[in-house]
Amino acid sequence: MIYDDEERDQLAAYLAGQLDKEKTEAIEYRLCTEDDLARLMIKVSCEESIINEWVVLQTTSSWSFQMPTRSSMRSFSLSAAKFLAAGLLLLTVTAASWVGIYYLAAPLFSKAPSTTIVTPTTPAKLTPAAKKATVVKMISGGELRSQNILFVVNDHLKTGQQYHIKKGLLELEMSSGVKIAIAGPTTFQLIDSNNLRLLQGTLTASVPHEAIGFTVNTPTMKTVDLGTTFGVHVNKKGVSETHVFKGIVDCFAVEGEKTISSAKRLTAGKSLQRQAEGELVQSDTKSEELFAECLLQQAGIKNLSGDLKYLPTIPDSLAVCDFTSNDYIHLFAEQQDFILPEDVTCSVPLPNRQGNAGEKQFTRGVIKKGTKINVYYVHFDAHCPGHPQFLNDDKLITAEGEINFNYKILGILQTDGLLSKTDSILGDSKTRYINDKMRQPNVNRASDDKLRLTADDYGIRLQWNLSRKNTIGADCMRVIVAAQK
Repeated sequence: MIYDDEERDQLAAYLAGQLDKEKTEAIEYRLCTEDDLARLMIKVSCEESIINEWVVLQTTSSWSFQMPTRSSMRSFSLSAAKFLAAGLLLLTVTAASWVGIYYLAAPLFSKAPSTTIVTPTTPAKLTPAAKKATVVKMISGGELRSQNILFVVNDHLKTGQQYHIKKGLLELEMSSGVKIAIAGPTTFQLIDSNNLRLLQGTLTASVPHEAIGFTVNTPTMKTVDLGTTFGVHVNKKGVSETHVFKGIVDCFAVEGEKTISSAKRLTAGKSLQRQAEGELVQSDTKSEELFAECLLQQAGIKNLSGDLKYLPTIPDSLAVCDFTSNDYIHLFAEQQDFILPEDVTCSVPLPNRQGNAGEKQFTRGVIKKGTKINVYYVHFDAHCPGHPQFLNDDKLITAEGEINFNYKILGILQTDGLLSKTDSILGDSKTRYINDKMRQPNVNRASDDKLRLTADDYGIRLQWNLSRKNTIGADCMRVIVAAQK
């Protein structure tokens, strides 16, 4: 569109502040909607005579729409004023055209003393948008809350929020694949899908290969996983502990957000603790006691009773006389979420049982290749000759108790032949199960041991007896349990 001299004069009058309110609003509306007129406005505003008039005007009057400036227009040279006028008008017209609004999005100029400098406000630091970092898999005996919000199973927890469970057990699965068990009271915050902050309480983490690097931050320590299962505890005084059950982690001392030490590497069975402003030192706390609830939950064990004791770290050797106790039947988790690479022949529970004493419990069967399972090793070996607590008499050493799993028992392996055959398939690759002592003629397997399945096939009750009178030997059993689908 071509505009005549009358339009140019009207624009010049607008810049000089000579139009009444009605005409001023009309011309500003056209500037927002007519691109050709806006370009003419820029051309007119850059004419020297107009600039001179406009500069004088800004020191004495104001536009109907005010625009903040960093200083008075008196401080601008003629050249700077031209660029400022053209730039501001072009920016205003372009923005208004995009959104198609009637009034300009911001005031044009503010009236201020010529000596006043307006300092720009520092933009507020933006908080990263919360993302879904984990899902609640299980809550037992307590409530999980963030402020007044109650969370239930299958809810997603987001980064940046603080969560608290006063009592009970909580199981989470991070987006990265890390599985976490938490025992109340615990307060924690999710940083991202592979990183959390434990403010107070107890947790254990099982980290798959693809999530290596998973990190737990506490007020005094940072623990970085290198492919492992480990636990972290923070007490009310802020003292932090890290215990490794399998694999390796690196631990660092921290103050606030700052790492203040080089890495200290921990392997299975090792632990460190640190209090505020202290050094990283070895912890004397027993892992199986400090993390008892979390360890059982993560191992898929509902509960233990009697003389049964779960240990999170499998010894280097479970062969006869290498790992002994007169007091406990020990239970170890050999495999978790394991896919059978081949068929396994074992004793499988008979269907339609009542769980009564004397009732036949098992029959010979096969667990098929491809079945997803958890595998546990149950071990009772009394002290042998040479041990300070060795009992060299005819008295039986008896231990008994009950194990209840979270999922059904699929089968057991109890004879030496079946155990030996499956050591390489189902056992822990770093553990030795057989030694030369087991080939001696005086090896004894007590014949009066008792075993009874619960009616629902989730539990098993044991009464195991050992004698050390002129014999050595251990009671052992491998239990195959269905894994979570």
